[in-house]
Amino acid sequence: MGKLSSRKSQILKAIVLEYINTAEPIGSRTLVKRYNIGLSPATIRNEMADLEELGFLVQPHTSAGRIPSQQGYRYFVDNLLQEIYTDDLNLFDLKKYFGKIDDLNQLITETASVLSNITNYTSVVLSVPNPSIVLKHLDFIQLNPREGLILFVTDTGIVQHKKITFNYPFNKEELEIILQVLKSKLINKTLSKSEKQLLDDIAAGFKHSPILEEFAKTVVSSLLGENPTKVVTGGTTNFLSQPEFNDIDKIRELLTVFEQQDLLISLLEHHNEHGSVSVVIGDELVINQMRQCSLITANFDLDGKITGKIGILGPQRMDYQKVIKILNFFTKNFQKLIE
Repeated sequence: MGKLSSRKSQILKAIVLEYINTAEPIGSRTLVKRYNIGLSPATIRNEMADLEELGFLVQPHTSAGRIPSQQGYRYFVDNLLQEIYTDDLNLFDLKKYFGKIDDLNQLITETASVLSNITNYTSVVLSVPNPSIVLKHLDFIQLNPREGLILFVTDTGIVQHKKITFNYPFNKEELEIILQVLKSKLINKTLSKSEKQLLDDIAAGFKHSPILEEFAKTVVSSLLGENPTKVVTGGTTNFLSQPEFNDIDKIRELLTVFEQQDLLISLLEHHNEHGSVSVVIGDELVINQMRQCSLITANFDLDGKITGKIGILGPQRMDYQKVIKILNFFTKNFQKLIE
């Protein structure tokens, strides 16, 4: 796609910004009144006709003004967005939306809710299973002779817990021995081995104990066992306030996408491969129900490890600059948000 002239770029940018705010086709007189373009209405109409012929604008009705096309939005995002500064965003203002976070599931859920509220679009947030973790703290609360609660903190700083029931009753002395063995083998170690190898390492050099074996197996499987990607959406009803989706059939088709978790996962993973903020528009989403949408995605991390992915989904007429600014700020300050 070649570069537009300065005049055409100025007019296209004004039309995109005006349409984002009004959702109404834009005429030449509107641009003269509201934007300091310095051109006559006749000259602007000629330039708008050229932009339509080039595919950057469309005219929904013969007597109406123009609106941006998908190509127009793409050019706007790639070439006409102002440099995005985040200095005017305040960490405290964003942090006040979050309560005390001590569980990864809670973190993902609150993130989806907060982002949908402050952007007024729909958010999709997913956690990313780490191939390896570092255990920082391990403890156990005995509930009765056969039940207890394992508490562990990984290098992400999030406390996780798992209630377990043992086949064998054990006493406090046995518990202390088991904890010391596990701590010596697991604390501050990178846990990326297979479960069997880890269990073999733990059991090596110690007298065989069914309780030790069962406890160790439970701890290791809790840490390295199945950790499926978790997907949470927020603000799906925000689409109802967008004029592009006032057709009940359109909104019904779109909402079916949010019922397909695998589709949402592939959507965010495919369009955010390189970790930076990514903007995907209309047909680029390759999902028929989303052809009138745009998706802006970013990764967030804890202690330098990618912990999850965020997607903000809205109409093609979404406020790209606002959402990109929020996601940039959010991902850069994510660690501070939960400290």
